[in-house]
Amino acid sequence: LLGRVNRQFLKETMTETVKITVMTMFIVIGASLFARFVSLSLLPRKLLGLLEPLKSTPMVIVLIILVFYFILFMFIDNIAVILMTVPIVLPIIEPLNVDPIWFGVMVMVSCTIGLITPPVGTNVFIVGSTTGTSIEGMFKITFIFALISSVIVLALLIMFPGLITWLPSIMAK
Repeated sequence: LLGRVNRQFLKETMTETVKITVMTMFIVIGASLFARFVSLSLLPRKLLGLLEPLKSTPMVIVLIILVFYFILFMFIDNIAVILMTVPIVLPIIEPLNVDPIWFGVMVMVSCTIGLITPPVGTNVFIVGSTTGTSIEGMFKITFIFALISSVIVLALLIMFPGLITWLPSIMAK
């Protein structure tokens, strides 16, 4: 390590770090502006009005939102999706008496499934490039993994919400 660290290496490393940081901050700034616009436009209230007929069955609304998240995570970076959608989705789930911790974990499980699902599958490309495995081979492996383990986990967490809320409820006491 000592032999490789020189001024050129430090300069390249710092340049890459600044590029990634600036890109991340632009995403955060854009998402913050979008969130402000959404809150001023009363979009969550309008969406809740559209979902009013389903209000008697909160789980249906939650499942619709989770499918929406899954589709978004297939195409868009997870941080950007979360920053842009939380101001819209949180006011929709609050009146449904859905535990926010449970819902947050469900969104993250949807995120993990979306990030390994084609057509984009960001995580598949990252792992494929670091291991030298072909993208086609990686998608075959992860598709089986996503269908079997991730979907089963998602179904179990929906059927048994206590799996998620048990530990936080113990810690809150």
